[in-house]
Amino acid sequence: MAFNLKRSVYMFLGQGGHKDGVDDNPDRGFVVFVSARNPGAAHKEAEKALGERGWENVEILRGGEVSDKPDKKPHDDAWQEARDGKRGIIVYDVKAEASEAVETSPRQA
Repeated sequence: MAFNLKRSVYMFLGQGGHKDGVDDNPDRGFVVFVSARNPGAAHKEAEKALGERGWENVEILRGGEVSDKPDKKPHDDAWQEARDGKRGIIVYDVKAEASEAVETSPRQA
């Protein structure tokens, strides 16, 4: 019996990062790209990636498989990192105006 070892790229959108009792560390929005064999494993991998980078009180709002490389930066770079077996994380600065979210380069977690 052959096993399907195919890994897909998943993207998760969420918010979090604040530490209880720290006023100058507000929630931030994020996008995480990870590689996994199924959605459940991908969700766990995304939470693990954020936890390893010190994020707390993370809430993943939605996510799913992204089969094609996105057309725009920094999402295309983060997708490629996940495709290469790394984790691509894009952080949005919520201190900026809502219509002017600041995107950072994807980071390997």
